[in-house]
Amino acid sequence: MFPVEPARQIYDVFYMNAALKEVDVFVSFAKMKCHSTTGVTLSLKNLIGLAPISLYRQDESQNHRSSFHESTQYDRRLPRVAVDLNLARPVHLALIDGIKTVEAGAGAWDTGYNPVQPGLIIASKNSVAADAVSTAVMGFDPDAPSGTHPFSYADNHLVLAREAGLGTNRLDEIGVVGAQINDVIYPFKTVR
Repeated sequence: MFPVEPARQIYDVFYMNAALKEVDVFVSFAKMKCHSTTGVTLSLKNLIGLAPISLYRQDESQNHRSSFHESTQYDRRLPRVAVDLNLARPVHLALIDGIKTVEAGAGAWDTGYNPVQPGLIIASKNSVAADAVSTAVMGFDPDAPSGTHPFSYADNHLVLAREAGLGTNRLDEIGVVGAQINDVIYPFKTVR
């Protein structure tokens, strides 16, 4: 059992593999890509996969974590679940693979799905900072208001994570080492 405190959004506790409590260093290794609901799917949202499908679906016929989603056009639930998971099992190192990836979707089922090669890896001891830099590299504003591009169909989970005390998504508060963001921007097309 993994309690979610002190800034929980939706869940009080998550049931996940107990081995997650035994690791000395927890790494979120995510692909740099867009998501049809949350706009971007990087190290914060990557933790959605930690929760067993069998415990977080609404009925046995579903093969995804349906209880994490809101069944409307605009999803306020999924971004908050991602924040809760990061509060329950904090990440020590966030790695974002943007060497070879895809734009306009998470998989071939998304319209416009297209392989791209930005040729980048982003790393940080803070997931929110890593996701903010990655979002900017993708050509998006990591502090964009919820309901605006690329967070058109869900609340901006990077803002929610900052508000929950997980780190900052404001680029002027992040120290970037290596290539500067403006020198490596690779504009991504979004899903919808």
